Amino acid sequence: MKKTASLMNALVFALGALFLAGCQPGNPKNDKDKLSYTIGVNYGKQLKAQKVDVNPKMIAKAIEDVLADKELALKDEEMKGAIDKANQEIQKRAQEEAAGNLAKAKAFLDENKGKDGVETSDSGLQMMVLEEGTGPSPKEDSQVVVHYKGTLIDGTEFDSSYKANKPAEFTPAAVIKGWQEGLKKMKKGGKYKLFIPPELAYGSVPRPGIPSNSALIFEVELLDVKPAAKKAKK
Repeated sequence: MKKTASLMNALVFALGALFLAGCQPGNPKNDKDKLSYTIGVNYGKQLKAQKVDVNPKMIAKAIEDVLADKELALKDEEMKGAIDKANQEIQKRAQEEAAGNLAKAKAFLDENKGKDGVETSDSGLQMMVLEEGTGPSPKEDSQVVVHYKGTLIDGTEFDSSYKANKPAEFTPAAVIKGWQEGLKKMKKGGKYKLFIPPELAYGSVPRPGIPSNSALIFEVELLDVKPAAKKAKK
C-alpha cells in the first residue's frame, strides 16, 4: 500500500471538496452543493479512517491563498515534511495495531482450543460442530450454497448472509484458506463454527470492518453442494 500517495490523495480531494463547496456554511441546496458535500463526506471519512488530524480552516486558507495567487505560508520542502511525518505516524499506528491484534488473536485461540467440542487442525483452524450433515462434502471446484455469519473475537459482526436474506454461492477455492479447509470437512446439511487464525484469514491486510491480523469467527451452514460448473468447449 502506498501510504504517501493515499494520504496525499485524501488531502487533495478534501481540498477539492472545500473548493467545490465554496467554503460556504449551510446545508446543500442544489445539485452542485450535493455533489460537493458528497465528495467532502467520502474523503473526510478517508482522512478520519487514517486518523489524520487536520485543521479544516487551515485547508480553506490554503485554497484561498492558491486561488488568490498569494505567497504560500510554507515552502515545498516544509509541506513534503508535513506529509512524510503524517505518513510515518499512520504507519506506526498501523504496525502497533497489527501487533496488538495478533497478540489478542493468539491469546483467544489458545484459550478457545481447550473448550469442549472445539477441534484444532494441523493448520491451526479451530472447528466446532453445531449440527452434523449427512450429504456430500464439497471439493475444491464444487459450487457450495451457504448461510453464514462472521464476527470478530469481541463479538462485532462484520458480515452476514442471514441479514441479507440471501445465501451465498461460490467455489471453496474462491474464499480464504480457513473457509476452504472448513468447508471440505463439512457435509451438506451441516452447520459448523469456524475459529480462523489471522494467517488463514486476511493476515495483516485490513478489510472493511476487519482490522489487520484479526482472528475471525464464522457460523457456517452448508445448504447445498453442487457439481463443478462445466467449462465451455473451445
